[in-house]
Order: sequence, then structure tokens, then C-alpha cells
Amino acid sequence: MAFNAQLIMVNVPAKDVKTTRDFYSAMFGIEFAPAWSDEVEGYHAPISSDGIKLSIQSPGEGQQGLACIFAVDNLEEALREIQGMGGKTLEADGKAITFAMPIAQSAQGAYAACAVRYGVPQELLADGNMDNVGTCAVVKDPAGNSMILVELDRVAQYAFKSGPLQEGLTSRQLRLHEEELQASRGLDLQKIR
Repeated sequence: MAFNAQLIMVNVPAKDVKTTRDFYSAMFGIEFAPAWSDEVEGYHAPISSDGIKLSIQSPGEGQQGLACIFAVDNLEEALREIQGMGGKTLEADGKAITFAMPIAQSAQGAYAACAVRYGVPQELLADGNMDNVGTCAVVKDPAGNSMILVELDRVAQYAFKSGPLQEGLTSRQLRLHEEELQASRGLDLQKIR
């Protein structure tokens, strides 16, 4: 059982958002842009060439620690598979709790301008896809770690190089990983620990 899940963002919850933003801005040497939401105070910036972004925002209810956000092709299918693999979905009345990632109306023009720079085709922009980044759900792995799955809107896929725009691992990455696997076979890791 496997489905396509791509790490697209790491969210850092912070009570003092601006101080935390300044810390990560200095760490990565990049200015953070304000979030497109009017629901939470937040900032984001790209931190790798493959589209991964770091987000800093006020913590959501019950949120503790970093949260990885994974783009999936089909949220409903991914939630079923997560449960089949031993994970859990947050539920109410026996159904997974899903929520939208809305873009503030006041930010939709700026979002559209960025979408043009990301290469979004004009026909997608004409469809009025400027009000939502995608639909999300919070899930937990078997160890209890929380993560967010998001089925991105077609416009947002361009910003994160996701869905049909996702680039797979390079042959070099796969070769190096295989070498790591080969090197670790036969090791008695209990002695190392």
C-alpha cells in the first residue's frame, strides 16, 4: 500500500510569530512573505529548490511542535490508506475532519500575480481558482506524530511543484540511498546505540 505523498511545507508554530520569523529569516538568509490567510498570523518562504516551504504561524488549537504538510493526489483515498497502514485520522461522527486552506479575499490579487510568475496557465487563472489552496486533514502516524495531508488546488500545485508537476528523486539520490542501505546491511545497530 503506497500513495503519492510529497513533503511541501514544514510548519513552525510560534507564540511570538515575528521573533520566530526573524530567527528563521536570519538562519536561511531569506525574507519571509506574509501568509495569504486572514485567519492566522503567519509567514512563509521557500527553503529548498524542490518547492519545500517553511511556514511560521501562531499555533492551532492543540498544536505542539513542528508539523509536516504532505501534498496528496486524492485526500479521501489517502485517508483510507493511512488508516489501513496503522495511522489515525482526526474524526467527528465517524468521518474524517477536513478543512480548507482559504486565501483571504484581500490577498487573492497578489496570489494571482504570484501564480502567473509560477507559470500557471491562463485558463486556470480564468476559472477563478484564487480563493483556496486546498483541502486538508490532520492525521497521526502509528507513533502518534501529527501531520497534515492536503489535496492542493490546481493553481497551488504550481507553487509547490506538486501533483503532475512533481519531480521524482534523481538517479543520484536513489543511487546514494541504495549505497546507504547496502552499507547498513549486516550492521549490529544495537551495539552502535
